[in-house]
Amino acid sequence: MPLSSRSRVLNAASIPITAFLLAWATSSVRADLGVANVALGLAVLTTIAALLSWPAGVVTSVVSALSLNYFHTEPVHSLRIGSASDTVMVALLATIGVSVSTSTAVRVRRRLIAREQQTEGDARKTLVDLLADSVPASTAWHSAIDAGDHAIRLTELQLEPRDGQSRPTIARPARQPIDDADHNATFVLPESGATIEFVDPRIPYRLSIAPTRGTGPLTVDRRTIFRLADDIESVLRHVEAD
Repeated sequence: MPLSSRSRVLNAASIPITAFLLAWATSSVRADLGVANVALGLAVLTTIAALLSWPAGVVTSVVSALSLNYFHTEPVHSLRIGSASDTVMVALLATIGVSVSTSTAVRVRRRLIAREQQTEGDARKTLVDLLADSVPASTAWHSAIDAGDHAIRLTELQLEPRDGQSRPTIARPARQPIDDADHNATFVLPESGATIEFVDPRIPYRLSIAPTRGTGPLTVDRRTIFRLADDIESVLRHVEAD
């Protein structure tokens, strides 16, 4: 993980701890500060966490709401709430983090997909320019992969035992070519992932495919992913033969 990304993750992870410490440290002067002021400070921390990272925002939201409840609402040092106004305040604090985190997750997903679509378009132009001259087949092959379905670059693959617990299986395309307008040309890959069965029964694995963490469901070209699966199967077939 790059240093900047690692620092950002650590900073986001430290905010829930800061929220807890703020609620704890102000509990001794809660009569002077007032519950509303403490809740405002926790709301600011929750919003910052949600803008940095949606998982951190959700965690900070829960920690802030529980800490405010435990340290500042009557009866104190209890998760029970004695008044309707305190109930509303704790609920609003929890809702802020979840709503801002959801907005952050949607924004990040849209930005990531838009960037990959732009990269895909640039890669296609690069491939055409590259093939204007004689180039090694491996170079052209990798360029073609980069220029393919952008959603593939947002997925992760893993081999898993064929006889193990399986997720939904992606149906193989029909033998005849699939028209680009055909709805069967693509499929929606759920966030939890799916599996592809290899054709050769001697291979004791299946291929697991899932969106990169935080990406969400993806619309994937069926032909592209099965061409990739067939290439992997070809290699595995030689491994099993050895």
